[in-house]
Amino acid sequence: MTPITFSKPILDRLHEELLKAVGKNNVSLYRIIQALIWLGEGKPVAEIAKLLNVANKTVYNWLKNFMCNRFDWLLKRRYVGRGRKSRLTKAQKSKLYKMIVSGPEACGFDCGVWKGVTLI
Repeated sequence: MTPITFSKPILDRLHEELLKAVGKNNVSLYRIIQALIWLGEGKPVAEIAKLLNVANKTVYNWLKNFMCNRFDWLLKRRYVGRGRKSRLTKAQKSKLYKMIVSGPEACGFDCGVWKGVTLI
């Protein structure tokens, strides 16, 4: 199989996006971009898959998506957070933090240890 090659401007942009992914602590995007860079450097897909602990098909899918949609596809994979949105406001989170740090006795409980279960 012929190795994949990317032009220098594309590789440069991939390196820039890799740094942004590191800055945003976006592990998923980092792995995808790193795989694309390694592909551009001529590493075999099987080796890349093993290094990133993914299936060969995953690396091929990343390559296919990048080849079809270029950086538009990568930009859609930016970190947007995980899980359900918090129902607490910033003020409520701050108050909760202060309560936890001050301890249960300061909040009117008899015991000096926070417990997950209240015994009646």
